[in-house]
Amino acid sequence: MCFGGSDSSGKMIKMQEQEADESRAKETARQARLSEGLARIRAAFEGAPVMGRRQVATPGGTQTVMGQPTTSRRLVTNDRTGRQSWVTTTNPGKARTVATPAGTREEEYDTGQRSGGFDDNFFNQFRDAMTSYYMPQVQEQYGEAKDKTTYGLARAGTLRSSAAIDEQAKLAKQNTLREGEVRTKADEAVGGLRDRLATERSKAESQLYATEDPNVAANQALAAVENISAEKPTLTPLGALFDIASIGGAGAVSGYQNAEYLKKYGLGRGGDASRTIT
Repeated sequence: MCFGGSDSSGKMIKMQEQEADESRAKETARQARLSEGLARIRAAFEGAPVMGRRQVATPGGTQTVMGQPTTSRRLVTNDRTGRQSWVTTTNPGKARTVATPAGTREEEYDTGQRSGGFDDNFFNQFRDAMTSYYMPQVQEQYGEAKDKTTYGLARAGTLRSSAAIDEQAKLAKQNTLREGEVRTKADEAVGGLRDRLATERSKAESQLYATEDPNVAANQALAAVENISAEKPTLTPLGALFDIASIGGAGAVSGYQNAEYLKKYGLGRGGDASRTIT
């Protein structure tokens, strides 16, 4: 009977098993590299936790300990010639309960802080840099617009009229809109920065999967983080923000004509100054 075929099948199976083992080992190593790379990319963009050490109390109690084993020798034979035979026996240690005193031990803990990366504080500072630059300009122009409006209304003789109240309300509404536009501009800039971070992180992860080299991917991530960390908002002086062309224009002219009419008939400031025409 020939067993050659059986031997060949056995060898083939062993080769297949060996190849399967090698493939599993390679995949395990690959997954380990990818996990390392993703962790380093995540730490670059999100930061790493700052760990601290502290002493914690340990309560007292009891514990079971084993005593030391012992050995004993026993004579088993002693013939007429004086030859002796001994047997050595090892006796296991006995368990006993002992008290453990209270004390302290050192442990590592997460402080809740992070080192590196980009957190809400980074984006808030970026947003504040813009609003701190633009808001004072809005307020300065608003103050000037209010002064010009007051002057125009005073010249038109309508400073205490309902028209004056309307003009001041319109100006306040413009101010609210301009402030909202500044905040929107800052939010859009922060949104663009977040999009850029997401893009750079995606690039680093793609590099990792393409090369399976954690060092290459981590270096790319760190370079992107360094560039974005140095990013400053683009700041340019604001142009004219408030429309006061109509103030002191048609309305002011009308008020001026009314004031002249009152003066002509002795009802202006020299006459009945308490009367206001709107």
